[in-house]
Amino acid sequence: MPPQVNASLSAKLPGMKVRKLMLEGQLAASLRSRGTASLPSRVAVIGNYLPRQCGIATFTTDLCDAIGAEYETLQLMAVPVNDPGSQYNYPPRVRFELMEGDPSTYEAAADFLIRAAESCASGPPCSPGSQ
Repeated sequence: MPPQVNASLSAKLPGMKVRKLMLEGQLAASLRSRGTASLPSRVAVIGNYLPRQCGIATFTTDLCDAIGAEYETLQLMAVPVNDPGSQYNYPPRVRFELMEGDPSTYEAAADFLIRAAESCASGPPCSPGSQ
């Protein structure tokens, strides 16, 4: 992302940078506590997703399919970005939707992902389908 766009987003969403750093810190702590040989039990991929018609949606869907095929026990979530005013019939892998141009949905998604990470860190190992 060009620096001027990143700075513009940071100015509009000051809390988002803090939430991103919190989430990254929690993920790093979770991975350290599990050891380097183990993999996370949950992964969230943020990006457009089919049936939205764009190249990024195709890429993200293919990426999730490939990760899911390689790591069958992994709980894989997709968090797509919707066009303003659009709704899509997403598959069950999509657990949360962002609305382009609506910062509150980005904050809600960050909260959702933090809660999902905390539920894994504080309890027994997460399994596919657990929340």
